Amino acid sequence: MNKNKARGTLVENMLANILWKKGYAVIRGPASGGGVQKRYTPDLFAMKDGKAMVLEVKERKDINELYIRVEQVQGLIEFARRAGVPAYIVFKKKGEKKFYFYDANALLYSSSSAKISGMPSFILED
Repeated sequence: MNKNKARGTLVENMLANILWKKGYAVIRGPASGGGVQKRYTPDLFAMKDGKAMVLEVKERKDINELYIRVEQVQGLIEFARRAGVPAYIVFKKKGEKKFYFYDANALLYSSSSAKISGMPSFILED
């Protein structure tokens, strides 16, 4: 496992543990980051009190300018549409314990990337 993949897995597991402590049922997508070609798998699926959400989780050094690949956003949104649940892009700044949740449907698109704009929908921390 390469260093970036290992770090991504660690951050996904950190968020999964926080959500679990807050009463959510959480699973990590087994193909998360695994290069699945025919369908998208979110990093995390979380559910509490009959309400669910799908999450794409990223860690960045700087969270002032946040970008994500268009294919990832489109896959997440399609998965959420099929499941009938909200989709969030979640960013964690390196060195911090906060996770910033952004509505995946509220992004600014260019040809290859999507920029996160506005304030987070909510913030979670351990």
